[in-house]
Amino acid sequence: MRFPFGLKLGLAISTLAVGVTTSAVTIFYLNTKETVLNQMKRRLLDVGHTGSFLFGPEERAAIYSIRARVLDGSADRTERMQSMEPGDFGESLPPSLRDEIQESPAFLRLVQVLRTIRAGSSTLIEPLREYDENVPEDDAKPDINFAYLYAPIPESPDYSTVVMLADTNFIPVDEDGDGVISADEEANPTGNLYSPPRDRPAFWQPFQTGNMHVTRNWYGDQWGTFLSAAIPIKDAEGNVIAVLGLDYLVTSEANKLEALLYLCVGLIAASLVLSVGVAFFLAYLMNRPIQKLREGAERVRERDFSTQIEVKTSDEFGLLANTFNGMVTEIREYAQGLEDLSQAYYRFVPREFLEYLERKSIIDVQLGDQVQREMTVFFSDIRSFTTLSERMTPADNFNFLNSYLGTVSPIIRKNHGFIDKYIGDAVMALFPTDVNDAIKCSVDVHAELRDYNQSRLGSGQLPVNIGVGLHNGKLMLGTVGERKRMEGTVISDAVNLASRLEGLTKKFGCRVLVSEQVIKDSHGNFESRFLGRVRVKGKAVAIKVFEILDADTNEEKAKKIDTRVDFENAVHIFQSGRFGDAMAAFEQVIKRNPDDPTAQVYISRCRGLARAS
Repeated sequence: MRFPFGLKLGLAISTLAVGVTTSAVTIFYLNTKETVLNQMKRRLLDVGHTGSFLFGPEERAAIYSIRARVLDGSADRTERMQSMEPGDFGESLPPSLRDEIQESPAFLRLVQVLRTIRAGSSTLIEPLREYDENVPEDDAKPDINFAYLYAPIPESPDYSTVVMLADTNFIPVDEDGDGVISADEEANPTGNLYSPPRDRPAFWQPFQTGNMHVTRNWYGDQWGTFLSAAIPIKDAEGNVIAVLGLDYLVTSEANKLEALLYLCVGLIAASLVLSVGVAFFLAYLMNRPIQKLREGAERVRERDFSTQIEVKTSDEFGLLANTFNGMVTEIREYAQGLEDLSQAYYRFVPREFLEYLERKSIIDVQLGDQVQREMTVFFSDIRSFTTLSERMTPADNFNFLNSYLGTVSPIIRKNHGFIDKYIGDAVMALFPTDVNDAIKCSVDVHAELRDYNQSRLGSGQLPVNIGVGLHNGKLMLGTVGERKRMEGTVISDAVNLASRLEGLTKKFGCRVLVSEQVIKDSHGNFESRFLGRVRVKGKAVAIKVFEILDADTNEEKAKKIDTRVDFENAVHIFQSGRFGDAMAAFEQVIKRNPDDPTAQVYISRCRGLARAS
C-alpha cells in the first residue's frame, strides 16, 4: 500500500509529537503512582511497626493460648484445605468452641489491641470503648479497614494455608449504620482457615524472613481496593508466633490515580489532535509541488514519456521539476532506442523462445539456459530445391526464398506455432499447445501453396512442392555456443524424427507424414492412412508412419479414403513378407486410384523384392 508524502510527513510529525508527549506524561504518571504507592506503603508499615509494640508479654501469652485451643479444637483441617481455593476462608471450629474462645478474656484482649491499631489510622482520637460501641463517623473512618492476627498450622508447612486467631470483625457490625451488613462488615471468627492468594506472597513471607512485608501493589476483591501489610509478632527468643495483618483501604487514592490516568490520556489525545492539525497543514503546503512530481513519475512509469510537469517556483522544487523534465526527455529517447532494438531482436530470436526460458528479454538470456517441454515439431522442406535454384541468380534465390517463407511463416503463427529456425529452404517450427494445431498448419500450408503455385505458373515459373514431417514428444529448449556467440536451439529425438519423416515424404510421394504419437494425440480430428512400419536413420526399432490425407486436394483425398481399407490391408501383407500377394493387392488399389503415388512406390518395391527372393 502506498502512502502520499503529505500523509507520511504528517504521520512523522504527529508520531514524534505524540511520542514525546506520551513518554513525558507516562513518566509523570508512573512516578506519581510510585510516589503515592510508596508513601502509603511507608504509612502502613509505620502503623504496623508501631502496633507490633502493643503486643506485650500478656498479649503474646494470649496468642499462644488461643492458637493452642484453635489447633486442638479444630478437626479435619487437611480435608478442608484440599477443598479450598486461593483466597477462600473455611470454618474449622465447632460453633460452641468458637463462641467460647471469642468470649474469653485472652481473645478480647487481642481484639482490643487490634482495635487500637486500627483506630490509630483515624483522624478522630477517642477513648477506647467496647467493640460494639465503637462505630466511627464517616469522616473519621480509619484508613485501615481490617486488622487481624493469623498463625501457621502444622498441615501447611509452606504457609499456603493459615488459621485466623483474631479479627476486629470477629462478629458482624454495622459500622456505617445503614442497617445492612455489607461485605466489609461481615464476621471473620477465630479458627477460620485462610488460603492467601498465591500472587500476594507478602501474606506468608514474614513467617519465612521474620521481617515486615507489604503487597507490591494494591489489589481488589469483594471487600474493596486494598494495600496490605504483614508484620511478624515474635516471642522473647525472636520466633514468629503470629502475623499481624493490616488492610489499608486505598479506594480513594486508586480513584484519584485513575482520574490522573484519564487526564494523562486526555493530554495525549489533545497532543495528537494538535500535532496532526499542524503537521497536515505543513504537509499541504509542501505536498502540492511534490504531488505534481509524483503524478509525472506515475505517467513515466506507465511509459508516457511525453510527460512534462510545471512547478512555478524558483526554490528546490522548481529545480527538481526542471531536472525531472530533462530526465524524462533522455529516457524517452533511450526507451525508443531500446524498443527498436527489442523488436529487431525478436526477428532473430522468437518471443516464445524467451517466454519458455522465463526470460523477459534477450538481455536476460544466459549460455546454458534450458527447459524441457512437450511439443509438436514441424519440419518442412522444398522438394528439388537444387533444380529450382540452378535456374536462378543468387539474388533471385534470396528473393524466391523470402517470397516462399513469407507465404508459409504467417500460417505457422496463425495456427499457434512459432518458428525455431530457417535452415536454407527448410523450416523448423514448434507447436506447444495442441498437436492438432500442427496438423492444421500442415494442411493450410499446402492449401496456400496451391494458390501460390498458380501465381508462379502464370509467370512461367516452376511450381513449389514441399514435404512436411510431424512428431510429438519431449524436447529441450536452450542456448548453445560460447560466451560471445550463442544461439537458441532445440535438442530432442522428436526433432530428428520429424526431420526423418519429412525426408520420407519424397520416398512415399506424400505431402504430410506423421508419427503414430501424432495420430494418437490428434484423436481422429483429421483423415489419415497407415503407410507401414519404417526403420528411419537413428532408430533401432521401426516406427509406424501415417499420411495426413487432408493436405491433398479434395479429389485426391476422396480417392485415398475410398481405397484406404484395401491400401492398409496391402501394407500389412507387405509387412508380413508376402511380396507377391502384396503387389497384387496394391495393383487392385491402383486400378481404383491410378494416381496414388504411394501405392506405385509399394508395387515397385514388391517387384524388386520378389525378384530378389
